[in-house]
Formats: sequence, structure tokens, C-alpha cells
Amino acid sequence: MKCGQDHPKEPKTSARIERLLSITHPPYQELLSSLDASNLQALQRIASGEIQHNYRIKAIGAIAHVGGVEECKILGKIVADEKEEIYLRTVAAANLSLLITRDAEAELVKNLKIEEDLIRVEVIKSLGCVGGKKALKALDKISGIRSDIIWKHLTFAKALISYRLGLSREELPFVEGAKRSLGARNDAIRFIIKQSTRNKLRNCLQSLGSSNYGIETSENIGFEVECSGRINLMFLLNKRYNDNLLSSITEKKALFGLLVRRFKKMSTYVVNYLVLTSPSDPATLNIMICRTDGEVLFSGRGHIKDSIMNFSITDIERLGINPTQISGRLTNKGLEFQECYSLSFHGKNHIPKLIKIVETDRGYH
Repeated sequence: MKCGQDHPKEPKTSARIERLLSITHPPYQELLSSLDASNLQALQRIASGEIQHNYRIKAIGAIAHVGGVEECKILGKIVADEKEEIYLRTVAAANLSLLITRDAEAELVKNLKIEEDLIRVEVIKSLGCVGGKKALKALDKISGIRSDIIWKHLTFAKALISYRLGLSREELPFVEGAKRSLGARNDAIRFIIKQSTRNKLRNCLQSLGSSNYGIETSENIGFEVECSGRINLMFLLNKRYNDNLLSSITEKKALFGLLVRRFKKMSTYVVNYLVLTSPSDPATLNIMICRTDGEVLFSGRGHIKDSIMNFSITDIERLGINPTQISGRLTNKGLEFQECYSLSFHGKNHIPKLIKIVETDRGYH
């Protein structure tokens, strides 16, 4: 029987495999590219449980980064195997979200009827990340959901596919942001939002430790949010909208981009927020920034006149979200942030302190 518990290591695993599985964080690409056919086969056998190894979960993650047809089948088989530990099946389902392929979609669709809620949620979430029209059709057939958690993820998965494909269905209800006007303050902490260099952007993309939600992110255009010399967040633009930015997103719904957070200790980036847009009318664009579970945290509108869209985004008033205001403009030639503020709370008495985010690099040409 396969299981996820620790086992003695097989004596013949190569040093390269051991090095790959011993690292504590992604990226895998450099090490994966150095593996020959026999090493890759050994990695597949560890992931599938044919070779017992202490780091089987890491092997499952590693083969997901390889991303081939055989790897999809291995992950799908683990998800479906009732003899496997539930957490291993859940990990395999989650890792299928890293593969933007028809094979991954097919494996996930086959496993939609799994009765174990934890696994089923991950299957649905992964389909939201990589699925297309076939996945949408399969998700539409699901009925009789009694779990609020499954229903929430099912609803968002269908919406996410719809936004990614620009379909005229499953539009998320627009949630109004707070009516705010945060002015300048002497105690403002200055942030910088600037166009990322290609090297930094490339490093970010190579170390992205989570799904890119079924989009190809631009290798040339990206923005970094920097505070005290440290990059805390990066905005990755959907490559589909590199050119003619304004005209392309005012025609239909879009998964416009991703906001990723850097985890310094792990030297990797993980997607924290999704930027969704949808035209309200020919002169107005709805903008929502939501968590990866679909909860909207920030929203706003863009108003279009003379081929220029001026936009303003604020927070959704709720506990745990800092009051925020961001304004800027978008044209077919570039993106510009103008006035961006966030009111954060520090100290024992929760004294508010204004954070100012300043755009220093206007546009990306």
C-alpha cells in the first residue's frame, strides 16, 4: 500500500535527485533542467510511490514543474487512488494547477466526483486555475452541493474561467469600494511603484511558487512595489494585454493580472491577489482585486474619455483591511499610478499612520 509516511531512502537515488528534493523552496527549474531521462524517471517513481522516499511530497511538486503528459497522469492517478493518504491526494490535486495543459484539465475533470470534501475542493480550485470550456461544462453539471465551502469554490472557479476566457457569463457581482479621500500627511511612509527591470521580472517569474491562474504573464512588463529598499509586491501583467492595453480590456471581461508577494526566507513569490476587470458600459470599466478564494478586497472604476481611462480603487470596508486609495490612468501605451495611499495601524493603541505609495516610473516604454 502506498502512503505518505516517512520511509527509508532507496540507496540508488542520484545525488541530483537528492539535491532537488532536499531544497526547502522553489524554484526547481534549474535543477530540473539538469536531470537526464533516468533521473526524471526516478523522480516520477518517487512521486508515484513506486520508490519509497522521505520526500515524496516534494517529488510530487517537482514533477508538476516538469509539466509533461506523463506527469499529469501520475498526479491524476494519485488524486483518484483511494488507497493513498488524503493529504497526498490533496497535494496532487493542488499541484495540477501548475500545469496549463489539456491533460491537466482532463485529469481534474475525471476526479470531480470524489466524495472527500478536502480533495474535491482542491480539484475544483485547480480547474478554476487551468480549466477551459470543457472544465466549465463539467462544473456546470455539479449539483446537490451541501457544503458551503465547496459551493463557494465552485462558484469562483466558474467565474475565474469566465474572466480568463472573456466569456459573457459568471460575472462576479461588483462590490462598491469605500468612498475615501485620503490626503497627504506629514507622517506618510513613502512607497515606490516602478517598472520592474527585465532581470527582476525574470527572476520573479522563475521563482513563482504557485499557479499563475492559467495565464501567461508578460516577460517584459511588470511593476514592483518597493518599501525601504525591499520589494514587497509585484504586479504581473497578463501577456495577452501587452499591446493596446485600454482597447483590449474594455471589450470583454479579463483576468488582467496577478499581484504576487515575495517570501524572502523561501526566495520565492506566491500569488496573493487577482486583478479582474469587466466593462460596465462603453465608457466605464469595473475593477476588482480579490483574494485567490474569490473574496473581493479592493474595487473601483475606470472612466474612459478620449482614449484615456482615469481609474480610482479603494478598499472594501471590513475588519483586517487597511483603508486604501489608488488612482491613476491607463492608455494604449502605458499604465501610470498617480496618487496611492494606505492608512495602516501600528503600535499598541492602533494609532493610524498614512502610507503613501508614489509612482516614479510613468509608463513602461
